Amino acid sequence: MQDKDMMKDILREQVSNENLKGLASYFGQSPENKPVSEKAKVQLNPAISIPAPLKKKRFSVDLIKVLNDTHDRPASHHDEYGEYKEGTFLHGCNIVVTSLVNGRWNLTVRSDKAISMYEIKAARYKYIPNAVYMTIVLPARETLELFTSSNCMQLIEIEVTKPGENIG
Repeated sequence: MQDKDMMKDILREQVSNENLKGLASYFGQSPENKPVSEKAKVQLNPAISIPAPLKKKRFSVDLIKVLNDTHDRPASHHDEYGEYKEGTFLHGCNIVVTSLVNGRWNLTVRSDKAISMYEIKAARYKYIPNAVYMTIVLPARETLELFTSSNCMQLIEIEVTKPGENIG
């Protein structure tokens, strides 16, 4: 028991601030004057809420920049259920990407684990306007892995003929 406590004390001493200053001076720079890379300066906007399943994850600098850009972008569509915009969002344990291509909404849901239909449905209704009809992309077998996998699904907007409308 005493050996464990002694080891903990030794480890604490090794990572103490004084020890870090000593290491920095050994390399000719103090920690205060050490140059900071551009990537280290990027921080997630505090107004962006991180869902509980993603709180322990480390986000790449590129993802943080995209999330910040999306947060700063104004909404392009509104309805009685909310405001919608193109961009990248955190939803549950997923990353959701919305975009407008040729005037049609696209939705991509990515995760580290297999995605359930419930998660796809929740992302669709949160990030895409209500009046939009969406379908899951299931292309030819040769290109199937480009569009879908167990941890990435894409939905695209389709045009639906409503009752009473003429076709063609």
